[in-house]
Amino acid sequence: MSALEDVARRELRRVRHLPVLWSLLGPIPIAMTLLVVGVFADEVVRDLPVAVLDLDRSATSREAARWLQVTRGAQVAGHVEDLGAARSAILERQVYGVLVVPRHFERDLMRGRSPHVSFLYNEEYLTAGGNVSADVSRGASTAAAQLTALSGRPPSPIRVDLRTLFNPTASYAKALGFLLIVALLHIVVALATIYAVGRELADETAPEWLEAARGSTMAAWLGKLGPYTLLHCLLLILLLEGYAAWYGIPVPGPAWVLIVAAVAFVVATQAFALVLIARTADLRRSVSVGALIFGPAAAFAGVTFPLAAMPVGARIWAETLPLTHAMALVRAGMMVGAPEAAGRPLLALALTFVIALGLVWPRLPALLRDPKYWGEHE
Repeated sequence: MSALEDVARRELRRVRHLPVLWSLLGPIPIAMTLLVVGVFADEVVRDLPVAVLDLDRSATSREAARWLQVTRGAQVAGHVEDLGAARSAILERQVYGVLVVPRHFERDLMRGRSPHVSFLYNEEYLTAGGNVSADVSRGASTAAAQLTALSGRPPSPIRVDLRTLFNPTASYAKALGFLLIVALLHIVVALATIYAVGRELADETAPEWLEAARGSTMAAWLGKLGPYTLLHCLLLILLLEGYAAWYGIPVPGPAWVLIVAAVAFVVATQAFALVLIARTADLRRSVSVGALIFGPAAAFAGVTFPLAAMPVGARIWAETLPLTHAMALVRAGMMVGAPEAAGRPLLALALTFVIALGLVWPRLPALLRDPKYWGEHE
């Protein structure tokens, strides 16, 4: 049996006695993925409450307001009396939008003019605002045809004036579920790496670790981190493929893109995390710093906010994080089926791995042999 196998077997035995570590290898990621599945169980947003401000008060305006009842995403929750009440209802989150039907709506519609209705909504709630505004626009076209047919005239388009309130320049991610799963694994891989190495140093068992490696620094580190690399790669692939299969999301890209992406993402994240624990040799401090770095990484991944619109400092930090490039690979391989777009993010992950490894390489032998790096630190 080789030294590498001895270290790997020893690591697998250690995991059974470290509940924090084994929970990061399966129970926590699986449970959180199931939670994501539960959140998006309906797949689309349905029955968001909206209100109606009917200034025309005619039979036709009341009929027009009923479009919202037959749309998928909106449901009329009530009526308001004026614009002040409409604003208050939106601010207090009683409704996500207010449809304003103007005076003379019936008259203009029956004379072949294009009535101008307004929809006020709050884009601070990105998904809700986007969905209800789209439903109102679709419903307007349908209502125009139905209502003007009664007068025998050709359908008159009802123009919808979409007025974005409080957050007019916002955008939201289409692939939120994939982002959450990959972001979760980003945190899990990093913390598992920090804990596996940090626990060894804190427990002062580095001599046993080195002995299992038969004195080989290379075998010691590869044997310790290798099993986690394999487990996390398999877990990432299974969770993403399982999520896509559950919702019937087609995966147009070739399988090799996801496999290579998983390996590149995991090893780059491990190397990044290794920098923290190797440079500090302090489990508690490394976990704290790791949580600060990897926890909010999803905000910099270019999904919830475009990379091109970020300030220079934020863009540089985003490009430093493995999650940013992992999401580019997921889009290339699982969403749009463009494997040719995988080159740049793969290169970025490889560069992250090389730079991180270069930063910690001189410290790796010392962590195994120098007692000053062992034990709990105050």
